[in-house]
Amino acid sequence: MSHAVCPSCHGPIGAGDRFCGSCGKPVAPGSVDAQPVPPSSGATSASGMPPIVEEAFECGVAAVLQGDPATAVREFSRVLQQQPGNARALANRATCYLLMGGHDEEVIRDCSDAIRLNPPDALAWANRGLARCRQGDLPSALADCNRAAELDSELVDAFRYRGLVHSVSEEYAEAIADYDRALRLQPDDYDTHCWRGDALVALGDLKRAAREYDEAIRIEPGNAAAYRYRANVRRQQGKLRKAVHDFDEAIRLEPDAAESFNDRGLVHMDQQEMESALSDFDKAVQLAGRMPDGEEIEVRALVNRAVISGETGNDRGAIADCNRALEIDPSYSEASYVRGILSQQLGDRQAAITDFRQVLESDMVAHLHEDAAARLRELSR
Repeated sequence: MSHAVCPSCHGPIGAGDRFCGSCGKPVAPGSVDAQPVPPSSGATSASGMPPIVEEAFECGVAAVLQGDPATAVREFSRVLQQQPGNARALANRATCYLLMGGHDEEVIRDCSDAIRLNPPDALAWANRGLARCRQGDLPSALADCNRAAELDSELVDAFRYRGLVHSVSEEYAEAIADYDRALRLQPDDYDTHCWRGDALVALGDLKRAAREYDEAIRIEPGNAAAYRYRANVRRQQGKLRKAVHDFDEAIRLEPDAAESFNDRGLVHMDQQEMESALSDFDKAVQLAGRMPDGEEIEVRALVNRAVISGETGNDRGAIADCNRALEIDPSYSEASYVRGILSQQLGDRQAAITDFRQVLESDMVAHLHEDAAARLRELSR
């Protein structure tokens, strides 16, 4: 498991997340090189740079430190207009593109140019590895992170990002080893504790995973994401009241996080508190519909709401939710599975058969696949 179900993606990323645990998408300021590269010729300032270049470089660094990577990109681009071969400006702009998200091609381009101009730039290798991981090019990503670690054995990002590559590759023991190395270098790194927790969850070690999220919360008590991750672990441990408490805190810190409402609704279902569950799923659907990338959460919340509606006698409303989920994502076979059960209950034999056949053609989890097959055999008699 990863953050909100994300190894590319184990799920959507909440506003409290600084990095996605699955694909590694950064959403908070990272490292830039504050030292500009002087020009080879022309009028220069006391630092050895043309004043216009020095000003743009310094503005770019300041923008990153202020958490404004978009402005930093513009400033480093100004530097590069004057000095296309400024390797540090290229590397810094790549870091800013990572922080903005959705610019993997630009990251790879700038890092490749920076590496060509300055091959020992370990951070450029690491950043390119992260971008390649997000694109799904795991062998190249691993090679880049390996090179970064070779060049700088104390570069935290080399080991954090290599850990992410291993996590996406489902090589969780290797991922944990890299996270351990990163934490030895930077013990109070919030993201690495969360990522290590994710890897431990994937290995089934819930107790140690919860401790990692405890550490993350200690480091950043105002970050909602770690509360959400710990809540999901507590749910798996059967600690439902504590899970609700963590989700309550996550929602207090991040009131517009559809993911937290959806997941708290699942805990209320476990507690047989159906009205509370339905209220949370309603809120999750509402919030996810407003999010630019909220389709995955919306689909899951719609199907969860359909289950509650079906159990409380609102079969038609439940089918409408499944229909809507499948309009958004026709491949979401759990919606077909739930709709098939509802159609079977309503006596619509052909609709149920169609849905269960679709489930059998999917990669759905084994026990639901088996149940769909059994229902299909019953309907075909």
